[in-house]
Amino acid sequence: MNLTLQTERLILKPFTLNDAPRVVELANDPDLARTTLNIPYPYTIDSAKDWISKHPSQIEEESVYPFAIYNQQDNRLIGTMSIRPNHRHKRGEIAYWIGKDYWGQGFATEAAKRVIKFGSDELLLNKIWAMSLTDNPGSIKVMRKVGMKKEGTLIEHFYKDRKFLDVNVYGMSLR
Repeated sequence: MNLTLQTERLILKPFTLNDAPRVVELANDPDLARTTLNIPYPYTIDSAKDWISKHPSQIEEESVYPFAIYNQQDNRLIGTMSIRPNHRHKRGEIAYWIGKDYWGQGFATEAAKRVIKFGSDELLLNKIWAMSLTDNPGSIKVMRKVGMKKEGTLIEHFYKDRKFLDVNVYGMSLR
């Protein structure tokens, strides 16, 4: 299976530990942490190395495929897009974040479309879904642009920073 994916402006490929400093540079942003469920602030080099070091076994086990998103123009890491397949139910969850300097430029949408195609063509999934904090309009926009429809809102579904957070769930059938 080819794990290097390409779009018009992007290259998506597995992370290496060499990416850790750039991951910290991008992820160590309070605005990014506020809009995601799993990124703490501050974000440390140890956090990045720990996260990246888990990827090879996750890919080998086919439990999650985390892709580093590189801008082809300058070959710089700008974010991540992952797909977590559930083979039994033939569905996959996508999750993503993009560095703040790259927000609003269509990079997440472009990467999501390519990872959805990977889920359909390579992983043979029937459905793709994603969730977003209800107060993250950028992520909701990405899900809508790739063709997902809102399936519902999970009230007080996550606990982060000493408060309960609501999430919207979006999905789409591939077949």
